[in-house]
Amino acid sequence: MKKLQLFFTSLLVPIDLFGIILATIIASNLRTALDILPIGEDRAVSIGLFFLIWYTPLLILLLGTHQLYQLSNLRHRVHQLFGIKSASGASAMVLFMVVLFGRTLYVETRFETWSSWAFGTSLLTIFYLWLCNVIVLTTLRWVYRTIVKNLYARGVGSLRVLLVG
Repeated sequence: MKKLQLFFTSLLVPIDLFGIILATIIASNLRTALDILPIGEDRAVSIGLFFLIWYTPLLILLLGTHQLYQLSNLRHRVHQLFGIKSASGASAMVLFMVVLFGRTLYVETRFETWSSWAFGTSLLTIFYLWLCNVIVLTTLRWVYRTIVKNLYARGVGSLRVLLVG
């Protein structure tokens, strides 16, 4: 693999990090703007930095296990869409379990920080986060895919091999 192809592949991680942070901001603002379910005074709308510290590596790991950091998958838009949907869904389910388990009496008596965060997190915000993750990451990857294909069409990063024999 050439250095340029490694650069193209390694560019996906910062794009995904930007997409996750953008989706988190959009989901928090969407929860406030739509206000389908009333928000109690003790319930925070924003998910917060504590969430991003452990959720972002989890989602990046799940995107990697769904083989979305390979250049060979650039040809399949549907494969990327379902991979992102599956990885975001798995990470949202982990987040649902962490929040719901954090609301139990066992956690409330032993881990006060976790419990206060879990009681303050809206489950509807997590749903909006999953939806925004799928839309934002898919859109960013499709834009990235279009740019890389245009560079390949111009000859940047293409492999030229001469077989003599």
